[in-house]
Amino acid sequence: MRKGDEKRQAILDVAEKLFYTKGYEATSVQDILDVLSTSKGSFYHHFESKEQVLATLCAQRAARAVNQAQEALAAVEAPLDRLRMVFFYAMPLRKGEEKFLSLLLPLLDKPEGLSVRIRYQDALREGFHGLMEDALGQCRDAGVLFSLDNPYLPGMMLDLMNQCWISVARELLRALAEGRPLEPGVLVDVMEMYRFALERVLDAPYGAIELIRVPEMLEILRPVLVQLKLPMAL
Repeated sequence: MRKGDEKRQAILDVAEKLFYTKGYEATSVQDILDVLSTSKGSFYHHFESKEQVLATLCAQRAARAVNQAQEALAAVEAPLDRLRMVFFYAMPLRKGEEKFLSLLLPLLDKPEGLSVRIRYQDALREGFHGLMEDALGQCRDAGVLFSLDNPYLPGMMLDLMNQCWISVARELLRALAEGRPLEPGVLVDVMEMYRFALERVLDAPYGAIELIRVPEMLEILRPVLVQLKLPMAL
């Protein structure tokens, strides 16, 4: 890695830690500079703003998810299981993403977070497009689903997946704004609606598409809820 690339990654690593510990909004560019003992000129040589730092972290996170999916797919042969694996990794509602979710969720509906969210969703869509296309083709060839062989279909599936986790996030934020506990039943309804939509678009049998199960999702979201100071209704 070249010296300039090392400096850029060092800024990203420090910023990520500060965003996790202090929160994105409470972290300033000066806070990042203080930890690195570097100048503003060095920071702005690599990044235009703190927002661009977060957007870059989101892109790296999406690339990491693609790599994880590729590694997992290497051990899976059944076409439908491979499709489920792509769905699983295309959503950040899974173990290992708790800190990232705690960082990202409070920003989703704020002006400074809108462009970051779009960049993250675009990075997931672009990164997973080939994997989704391959998985859908294998399922069609195996006769386990009967969707049209259409070039727009992989992107449509990934758009639905992006909207799925955003819908879950908005339910959390709505509960937080209204000062009430999060109702697990609401999350069940969200996941069932998206599962149903995916199966209908893919012309797949009922139950063929399995997204993350709500009990597992709640376990993943628990530390996020603690971070956001949001109780969960039992």
